[in-house]
Amino acid sequence: MDKRLARFLGRQMSTDAVEVTDVIPLVGGYSCATARFVATIDGRSHRLVVRASLPADRAPIVTDRSREWDLLSALSRSQTIPVPRTWFFDCDGKDLGAPAIITDFVEGESLLARADRTSAEDRGALSEQLCGLATTLTAADLRTLPSSVERPSSWGSYIDDQIGQWRLAATEHIEPDPFIEFVAAWLARNVPPEAPLTLVHGDFQAPNVMIDEQNGWCLIDWEFGHVGDPREDLGSLQFNELARPPALFNLDPWRFCASYCERTGFTSEIVNPATVAYFSLLPTGRKLREILRQVRGLLDGRNESFVSAYAVAILSTLHQHWMGSVAAIESMRASSEMGQR
Repeated sequence: MDKRLARFLGRQMSTDAVEVTDVIPLVGGYSCATARFVATIDGRSHRLVVRASLPADRAPIVTDRSREWDLLSALSRSQTIPVPRTWFFDCDGKDLGAPAIITDFVEGESLLARADRTSAEDRGALSEQLCGLATTLTAADLRTLPSSVERPSSWGSYIDDQIGQWRLAATEHIEPDPFIEFVAAWLARNVPPEAPLTLVHGDFQAPNVMIDEQNGWCLIDWEFGHVGDPREDLGSLQFNELARPPALFNLDPWRFCASYCERTGFTSEIVNPATVAYFSLLPTGRKLREILRQVRGLLDGRNESFVSAYAVAILSTLHQHWMGSVAAIESMRASSEMGQR
């Protein structure tokens, strides 16, 4: 890989004076092969990251590197949201063996690592900073996004499509799953108030936030980036903290939502723990469909991904989360209605 990277960078930079060393795979992700490396170009060293698509028979979820590159490049140029600086893109994989993105490597640590070594009493400050980062996405000018990032015609049509993903997941499952059918019907009956369409990261969680050596924050891994409902990112944060503490949103959900509303101008009717919990469920349908397709490939002998096999085992855990979220939302709504009487 080091020689391939050196040749690719040399062609892009129009120089033969390129040396690639210290190629180290990065673990933690599941949809891309990621590695950091040092590229010395014309005597200057640069610490970079390469993110390459996995082969179809090893990918638990197939994502589009070209679309991710387009979005990440646009955000890198606009500098409205802190993202890694983009370098180059091997669009067809002819040079690097698979479609691959090269960006700056962010020196520092993940927010997850920072939160892990921060006491519960002091995590409130991290929670506030994370809230501030989340609000930067709502301020992104959608007109500056590349054409490959589709913009829904309306909020209502977008929500209908997301609910439709759950219905399709129910029909595409390898066997009937009453939990999926129940959630699809429940989501349709309990649509929350409308919010403005904004840029959505799609996998907003502490491991995807890097804190550099100057204490600057940077949001990485944009493969699920899209235009949608801003509460999706808060829902992703809430869900992932249940699977992997420590809590930042869940440290004090009401306070987090209040701060988010204050920063964005959204009302508490639009953003509150109940609506966030709804959006911890809604976007899962699309990813669930992709996972189920890969699971079917695993059973048919067309997919060898360990993560696909693992997905079969965690479906029962997902069932528990779905039902727990539904119960929590209904409980919060009931409490709110009682308080208004």
